[in-house]
Amino acid sequence: MSGAVPRCGVQGCNGLHVMDIFSERMVSREFASGGTVKYIIKDLGMALETEEGLEGAKALPGAAMFRQMFSAMAANGDGDLGLQGLITIVEHLNGIRK
Repeated sequence: MSGAVPRCGVQGCNGLHVMDIFSERMVSREFASGGTVKYIIKDLGMALETEEGLEGAKALPGAAMFRQMFSAMAANGDGDLGLQGLITIVEHLNGIRK
């Protein structure tokens, strides 16, 4: 990919600076982070459990999908990677080996 950071999806997130940071880290494969996927899985699980127990709560399909993806990362031995490591499971699901 010649070192260019893809712009796909960044504008869809309202041009948030955090997307600039994470997209650069994904391309350069810098997956270390202060927060790891195993903690994200725990936090998403708590959010989903709370949502299930609240009367009139809205469904959180995005949270459930990301919990599944992060859980797959952990199952592949990538639970200590940061959020930007999500690209590894997308690659795995698409048969891309890096």
